[in-house]
Amino acid sequence: MNVIVIGGGASGLMAAITAAKGGHSVTLLERQARVGRKLLSTGNGRCNLTNLNMGLPYYHGQDAAFIRPAFEALSLDATLDFFHSLGLLTTAEDNGRVYPYSDQAGSVVDVLRFAADAAGVTTRAGFEVTGLKKTKQGFTVLSAEETLPADRVIVCCGGMAGGKLGGTRSGKSALAEALVTARAQGPVWYLATARPLGDDDAMHERIRRHRSRRPVCWHTLECPRHPGRELERLLAAHAGDGPVPTVLLDCVTLWMSNILFALDDPHDAAAFEAGLTEEVEGLLHAMRAFPCRWVLVSGETGLGGIQAGPLARIFDDGLGLANQMLAAQARDAFLVVAGRCLRLEKLTF
Repeated sequence: MNVIVIGGGASGLMAAITAAKGGHSVTLLERQARVGRKLLSTGNGRCNLTNLNMGLPYYHGQDAAFIRPAFEALSLDATLDFFHSLGLLTTAEDNGRVYPYSDQAGSVVDVLRFAADAAGVTTRAGFEVTGLKKTKQGFTVLSAEETLPADRVIVCCGGMAGGKLGGTRSGKSALAEALVTARAQGPVWYLATARPLGDDDAMHERIRRHRSRRPVCWHTLECPRHPGRELERLLAAHAGDGPVPTVLLDCVTLWMSNILFALDDPHDAAAFEAGLTEEVEGLLHAMRAFPCRWVLVSGETGLGGIQAGPLARIFDDGLGLANQMLAAQARDAFLVVAGRCLRLEKLTF
C-alpha cells in the first residue's frame, strides 16, 4: 500500500516508521528544511518523551474523551518500548518526566531519522502541502509544484507552535522604518547587514521584502561587517551644511552573526567578544563623530532562556553584550513585541 505521511514532527516520524515496518511504501512530507526541527526545542532542548504518570487523570485538556483512544492505543510501556527499540536510552526524573539519557533533544531526532531511513521511508523536506483530495482510487496530495497519489494519507501536522512574540517577526523593522519615514528631514542611509549564504531562498525572500518596503529616495549601504568604518567614509564624503541625515541600521543581530561565523573557530567565545567589541566601538565612534539621527534595530535572542547548544549560548551572550553597549549610548530604547512598543527606561542610582 502506498502511504503518504504529512508532517515530519514526532507523530509523523513515528507514523512513517510504523507504517514502513508494516510493509507499506511510505513517503514523508515535511514543509521545513528538515524533519524533527520543532522537537529540538521541546523540554528546553532536552525533549520530554513521556511521563511515568501518563494517563487520563493527568490530562489537562478540556475533552478527556478526545484523548482517550490515544492513551489506549499507545500506553506508557509501548511508548518506551518504541524508543528503546530504536536504540535510545532514557532516564526518568523524580517528577516522572522521561528524557533521553543524553539530555539532548537532538538524540531523539537522530534516532527517529535513522529509523525512518532504515525502514525505507522516502523523506521529502521542503515540501509544502497545499491541499488534499479524496479520489476513487484513494487520495491526491497537492502542492504548488506537483500532485502525489496515495492509497492512504496520515495527517500529522500537529498544533500551532508558540506565537513568535520575541525578536523574530516582532515588527521591529517595520516600526523603525515608519519612525524614520515620519521623522527624517534629510537624506536617509539604510545600513543593511544581511548576507545570504548560498541557496538560502528564505533569507533571499526576507531581504527582498525588506527592500520593497524602503522608499526609493533612501540610500542603501550593504555592510555585513564593520558598519562604523564604512559609514565614516560615506558621511565624511557627504559632509556639508545640508539637512541632518538619518542612519537606519538593520540589524545588529545579523551583524553579530556575520562576525561570529567569520572566526576560524566560532566556538571561541573570547575571540567573538573581542571582535564584536571592536566593531561596536567603531560604530559608536562614527555615531559620536557625525551629527546624524541614528536608529538601530536588533533582536533579543536571550529572552528565550539559556540555550542548550554551546554555539547558541555564545551567540546569545555576544548579542546581549552588543545590545547593552549600543543601548547605553541611546537616548531612547524600545522593546517591540507583536508590533507594539514598550519604552525601556534607564535606571539612575
